[in-house]
Amino acid sequence: MRPVLGLATVLLLTGCSAGNEQAIVETVVVTETAAAADAAPQPEQNGDHTADAYRGVLQNPPTYPEDRMSRFHPTGSWSYAIVEATGDHRPDMLLRIDGTEFSRVHLYSTDADGQLIRSTDYLVDGAAGAGGSRARLEASRSGAGVYQVDYVSTQREGTSTLYRLTGTSLVSVGEPTVFEALGALPDHQTITWLPSTDHSGLAALRGATPAAAPAPTSPQSGPAAGMVRFTGVVAEKSTSEMTGGEPSPNGEPESNRYYTLLLDAPQEVTASQGPWSERTETVSEISLGERSEYSDDSATWRPLVGRRVALDVDPADMGYPTDAGMPVGMLRVWDPVVSG
Repeated sequence: MRPVLGLATVLLLTGCSAGNEQAIVETVVVTETAAAADAAPQPEQNGDHTADAYRGVLQNPPTYPEDRMSRFHPTGSWSYAIVEATGDHRPDMLLRIDGTEFSRVHLYSTDADGQLIRSTDYLVDGAAGAGGSRARLEASRSGAGVYQVDYVSTQREGTSTLYRLTGTSLVSVGEPTVFEALGALPDHQTITWLPSTDHSGLAALRGATPAAAPAPTSPQSGPAAGMVRFTGVVAEKSTSEMTGGEPSPNGEPESNRYYTLLLDAPQEVTASQGPWSERTETVSEISLGERSEYSDDSATWRPLVGRRVALDVDPADMGYPTDAGMPVGMLRVWDPVVSG
């Protein structure tokens, strides 16, 4: 059994002293031993060897114990995605050990003889329940590796690091790219994850193209007639991040996630508030959706977190809330046309 190195994640901690707010960035690197068997089940010797090998992994995925230090709390479920990450035109597979905050992701590949290779290192995907730390993986359109994008939900700047499989190790290629969230990054492609029990993604190994999340349409020069345009960066926030650390108004759990658009500039918006009145406010952030026991909009908004987009909204599909639901008092929009 070989040791597995957890790659760096960035946590942002804030505190106040004598009226001065101070931000402390802490980089945490975790090293531990996987509780998984080194050898995956051998593929059958007929049919598509790669598909058989990956199917064997999905039927017997690796496991890890909980690690509170790195905020890894496994849920007992796994997800996977088929990508091209080694530049050899043989499809590779990312396997995610799902966690409630951060998940761990191994890269699987095959060599020229069809033998299965598993990375001994893992990448990180997910969001901290508090503190704003975020990490997501993106595929490389050119097949150069896998990108890990790290950022903080309250900041517009983040880093993207390309990792390439060398032997059985995931090795960073060059220095991390520092970027401001102003749209899609070059060579980056959104990954679509499937549950490990759904083997339909293995069809990509038989000539189909690996699935990607729907991309936003190209932005127009201006909003369509009668529409209101909002431009900014999509953010994902926990309950405490939405309340600024104050108690939630209705006992909302910390595990909730709220998707908002951080506008490029404050914007005056007149919209309905209830059936009989209107309200005009200058807003700098608008509510897009949430992931909670009542609603789950994560499939729409999580792939766009950290990206700059334009939303065109029908005035009839936006309004100020009349209740104390979160986000309290924030302008809400429904069914926007996304571009960018």
